[in-house]
Amino acid sequence: MDAPRQQPPEPAVEIPCLVSVARNVAINSVSWAPDGTRLALGDDEHAVEVITAEGRTLWRRIEDEARIWLVCWSPDGRWVASATQRGLVRLWDPGTGRFRLLEGGDGVSGHVLAWSPAADRLVW
Repeated sequence: MDAPRQQPPEPAVEIPCLVSVARNVAINSVSWAPDGTRLALGDDEHAVEVITAEGRTLWRRIEDEARIWLVCWSPDGRWVASATQRGLVRLWDPGTGRFRLLEGGDGVSGHVLAWSPAADRLVW
């Protein structure tokens, strides 16, 4: 009997990594903008950052109080929400990097940050 022929391995899929190449800090959360042109990052240096799909920084803001655990784009692309290690939640204008709303800060760090499909509610 002939041995069964082994199939050649599938070729590797090459997907460029935009985030980890140029950074020496732990990235805790990454979220694509709904239109696919930008990403939001949250890191261990207490920073929220928005970069282009090519990896160029558009803006970066350092938070004073804690690491950024989570970032999440709103479905309509109007906001980036961030949540810190200490439970502070901010809404950021993705075009300017200014925060518009601050909530929480009760010291409880959540592991969830999610928008409703209509972008009118946020769960944390």
